Amino acid sequence: MKRKQSAAVLILYFLFYICLCGYLVFPYIAMHAGISVYRTLNLAVHVFLFVTVLFVCFAWLCRQFNEFQSKSRENRRIIFTVLGMMFLMQIVCAFIYSGIFGMGISDNQSNNVTAMQNDLFSYLFAALIFAPFMEEMVFRGCICRLVADRFSVSAGIIFSSLLFGFMHVTASLFAGNLINLLYIVEYSLMGFMLAYAYIKSNNILVPVSIHFLMNALAVITMII
Repeated sequence: MKRKQSAAVLILYFLFYICLCGYLVFPYIAMHAGISVYRTLNLAVHVFLFVTVLFVCFAWLCRQFNEFQSKSRENRRIIFTVLGMMFLMQIVCAFIYSGIFGMGISDNQSNNVTAMQNDLFSYLFAALIFAPFMEEMVFRGCICRLVADRFSVSAGIIFSSLLFGFMHVTASLFAGNLINLLYIVEYSLMGFMLAYAYIKSNNILVPVSIHFLMNALAVITMII
């Protein structure tokens, strides 16, 4: 991905989506315009970002898709190997969090359950399409690659993983639920494995596929 494309993706995600919409527009709309308007705007923003980033990076993504197909066997091996590692890691983390610290699910996961109950369609789009695509484009395709090219592969993996973990515990931070900040370890480990998959394959569609499958399993678990 070219630097201008990376800059556009990062600006759209952090400044427009996280800062402007997440912390200013969405809370204001939910408070003053009602929940139905909030849900509509929320879905519209997700669709807009998805389509915009897809358009900005379309040529690069097409090349990535062709490369993914040309090495499909190797890429499938990486996907299912990392997916298995992530599944085992989550089991271990769940045992530690519940058995040692007496913790329940993370605030991020709790918010996901609430979102699914309130608006199933919007949640499924966000969890199965928007998040796997956007988060991998941002944290692996942009941040991990930029830091790796500027400093080292290890620095790229570690920095992007920690930032990924932090972004998934901001709900706990703002809620003052400090014990749940421990979930940064689990989310950072997820980020580490996704970054490893990206560096190993040199193809963004590999971590996107892993992210999609993990989220799909989580959705199925919540529905059941």
